[in-house]
Amino acid sequence: MPTQVLMNNVCIVCTMEESDRFMGQKADGFVYLPSVEALHAFEKHIAFHRSLESYSTILDRKLVALNSAGIAALAEAVEDDQKRQWLWTHVDYSIKLW
Repeated sequence: MPTQVLMNNVCIVCTMEESDRFMGQKADGFVYLPSVEALHAFEKHIAFHRSLESYSTILDRKLVALNSAGIAALAEAVEDDQKRQWLWTHVDYSIKLW
């Protein structure tokens, strides 16, 4: 898989929710993705790891601008693991544009 390069400071962000059979539903942070291809790979990843007891769900998808810390964190995550072209974190790196 070719290395993804961030264009400017824009990426796809998914707001996640985790559902556990015993603990119920809870917020599960944000997933930052540098491309549509990475989004499709991430969707396949969560579908593959889904079980009756525990699973993650994408609540929202949007295009956002990242602050400099987010750009660095996403670039590092993508570089560290070529098979996982995303950053899953509880930190909100998005910049409010309006």
